[in-house]
Amino acid sequence: MAYNCSGHIFIALGAVVGFGMMIYDPSGVTFQMDPLLSQLREAFPFLSFMFGNFIWSAFALLTVNGITNMVSIYLIHKKQKIK
Repeated sequence: MAYNCSGHIFIALGAVVGFGMMIYDPSGVTFQMDPLLSQLREAFPFLSFMFGNFIWSAFALLTVNGITNMVSIYLIHKKQKIK
């Protein structure tokens, strides 16, 4: 039975694009995300060093959503080729 990876591909591609946007402009001004930084600093004052820009968030997005879904796509396709 073939497994449909379209959801994994969509999430992985979105994570890579989001990572690129956050690295391109870590301040968030270009993509109008800068108000979010102040809200995050207020909500998590003990993590304020992480919310000075979007660098930490970009790497978290890429790691959690991007790389894990890319690995799952690879493993699913590898398993299908073996059968």
